[in-house]
Amino acid sequence: MDENLRAALEKFGIERLEALPDLVYAVSSDLRLSFVNARYREAAAENGLEGYPLGAEVLDAMDEPLREHYAALFEETLGGREPIATEYVCPTPTEQVHLRCVVYPLENDGLLLVHSEIQRRPWTDEELDRLRDVDTALLPQCSGCRRVRTPSGEWLYVPRLLEETPARTTHGLCDPCLGYYISR
Repeated sequence: MDENLRAALEKFGIERLEALPDLVYAVSSDLRLSFVNARYREAAAENGLEGYPLGAEVLDAMDEPLREHYAALFEETLGGREPIATEYVCPTPTEQVHLRCVVYPLENDGLLLVHSEIQRRPWTDEELDRLRDVDTALLPQCSGCRRVRTPSGEWLYVPRLLEETPARTTHGLCDPCLGYYISR
């Protein structure tokens, strides 16, 4: 770890950051991953992000529009001297997870990010109903992997919808399945 980064993180207590149950990481001013805590490493292993080690550009691990959102947030935080907080919902296959991210500017022009869980709860029937196409009331589901397409175009695994195909389902192919089946 770079000495400037170490000095900046020491003000937060590196050992405390390492032990937090929150997902914590630091990036350099060029947005390269510079520090991760134990929870980050655990989450990376759970989500297949081991391919983004220290030194990797953090935005490369994000899909649009998340990448655009974080790029703007990082730029705003690097340009100021005050922490900025944002809240977001991260859907998992079984739950909706509500999180809060605080981005702290570091003295060496890097950033420290702390993602804290606010709430975790199962998908509600109303949320699942909102996945249906507003014009046709059909639920778009990938024929290959059976993920469900949201109205915003995101493909999600929703186990309740995988166990038994709901009525009024239409099928298509998500981008990975399309690439797999078409390129063969």
